Amino acid sequence: MRRIACLSALAALALAAVARADVARADEPGRPADNARVVRGTVTSVSPNEGKLTVKTRRGQEVVVQVDDRTRLRGRGGAVKLNQFKEGDPVRVRLRGRDGARHAAAVVRLPVQAEDVRREVREALQAAKRYTFRQKDEYQRKLQDVLNDMDERIDDLQEQAETATGQARKDAEAKLRELRAKRGVVRDRLDKVSAATADTWDRVTGAVSDAVQDFQKMFDDVSSHFNR
Repeated sequence: MRRIACLSALAALALAAVARADVARADEPGRPADNARVVRGTVTSVSPNEGKLTVKTRRGQEVVVQVDDRTRLRGRGGAVKLNQFKEGDPVRVRLRGRDGARHAAAVVRLPVQAEDVRREVREALQAAKRYTFRQKDEYQRKLQDVLNDMDERIDDLQEQAETATGQARKDAEAKLRELRAKRGVVRDRLDKVSAATADTWDRVTGAVSDAVQDFQKMFDDVSSHFNR
């Protein structure tokens, strides 16, 4: 009996380790801090009325996540509702907070296509030109959506890089470091929008647009590298 109890305890520890591995990849060096926990896998059930989504990870662990009005839901081509996710959909779930509660900050149906990101960047920059100083909050929300899509696409490229080996992987990782640096510039400039005044509005938002366009060029270069 004592031996059976020990074996059961070891099995439980092993399962817990698998679960932690499936949600901890975003803590790896080089990943953004706000990607503290990410679950990747396939949808096994959706409960819109309860605001719940169950995902089976690649290691076979089933993870139930809570979805609320703060959760960003994205399908191929744009925003979706929870009931539009179906069993079998490949998804990436970004968990919110570090307290162990599995509340989803974002649920994204994979893959996020490069052209989707390009289109949203173009549309966001075009729309941003129409925002005035009095629409500062709306401007920030619009550009933050673009940043979120950048992050999702970078995650997709990271997964591709992890399938490479040798020099190809080193080259891919180097490209991704450059891309994340460009993304960081966009984030830093967008952060400055909060402190913008009516007199500095055009200069501050112009700097944001320049950074986004610079990121877009790098993104296209990195995407073409991965598609060779």
